[in-house]
Order: sequence, then structure tokens, then C-alpha cells
Amino acid sequence: MNKAIIENISEMIFIRRKDLFVSSDVVIYHPGHFPELNIQILELYKNEGFKREGDYGMVKKEQTQKYHVLARGVILADNHLLVAHCLGMDNTFLPGGHVEFHESIKSSLYREIYEELGLISQVGPYIGAVEAGHEDEGTYHQEINHVFITTLENVDRRKNPESKESHLEFYWIPLSEMDVHNLLPQPMRKMITNYINGIEGPYFESTFKEV
Repeated sequence: MNKAIIENISEMIFIRRKDLFVSSDVVIYHPGHFPELNIQILELYKNEGFKREGDYGMVKKEQTQKYHVLARGVILADNHLLVAHCLGMDNTFLPGGHVEFHESIKSSLYREIYEELGLISQVGPYIGAVEAGHEDEGTYHQEINHVFITTLENVDRRKNPESKESHLEFYWIPLSEMDVHNLLPQPMRKMITNYINGIEGPYFESTFKEV
């Protein structure tokens, strides 16, 4: 079939209607007499997260979802904040990580910092929580970050601590540059600023809209 004809049919019959089905759970279509269009239709809905079922149906696949409970440490020295950076990414985050079963949140933070930096820490006061959600490679992630003021033994702010994990690096940033270094989740910046300014906590921040 002539390519120009295919494109015209696509425009008139299909492309203008495709947005009607983006949020659907099931799409049923008639194959008609244009195999080229069938291929386009199947490819579009595959990209939209549908899977083929039978000859004429596309059923939307359930998105993988994960929930994370995290312990994070605010480590301060001389108006600087220690942040972690995953190599190849464009954001930073606070040291810490996942809370394991049969482990308290403070114990999780102590363990994570030791695993990441090989340093002994003192997990201090709880200052609040930050919740956030994001998608990564088709998977939806939702997290709750429990945040503690934390200190490190034998730390020298003039030197960046050595990472014990090959995919991570750690370095000090001025407190005024949390935006520059894209500290995430974004509400974490407000929480740390409130603490520095002496605003009474604990604090709760979120990336979600209030009901």
C-alpha cells in the first residue's frame, strides 16, 4: 500500500482517537483491511503498557509498585551538609537506606552509614519524615523517609569521606546549595532549612497533594 495513503488513513482513523484509550483497562479493535495499521495499533498500545490478548484485544498490564521505608541522616559540619550521589544520576540524597525487618529505624541508619562509609555514627534526634513517589523504568516507587540528626566520629569537613560502595560517592555541600545539587526528595530541603532556622519540629513534608 502507498505510504502516503497509510499516513492519511492513520491520521483520519486512528491518530486523532488514540488519546481516548490511554487510561483504559481494555482496548478492543477491529483489524479491518489494513495490516500496516494493525501493526501501528499494536505497537502503540504495547508502548502504553498494554499486552495482546487474543486476536483483537489489548489488556493493560498492571504496573509494578514498590513501597520503601528509609532511614536518612542529616550530617552537618560548618554550615555544610553531607550528601550521597549515585554515579551517573543528576541528583543527590541523604546518607542512609532501607529499614530491614527485625531492625529499628535508628539501627538501620547506623548500619547503612557504616556499610556506605565505614564510619561509626551517632544517630541523634528524630526531626521528621518526608514521603515521595516517582516512576523509574516502568515501576512506581513510593517511599517514606525517616530523618535523624546524625554525627560521625573522626569526620573532617575539609575532606570528602571515602565511599565503601562503588556506585556511590559522598561529598559536602554548602547548606545554601541544596537546590544546586538537586537534593531529593525535594521537600527534604525545606525540612533541613526549618531545622537550621530553629523552627520547632518534628516536621512532615510530602510530594503528594493534600486531600
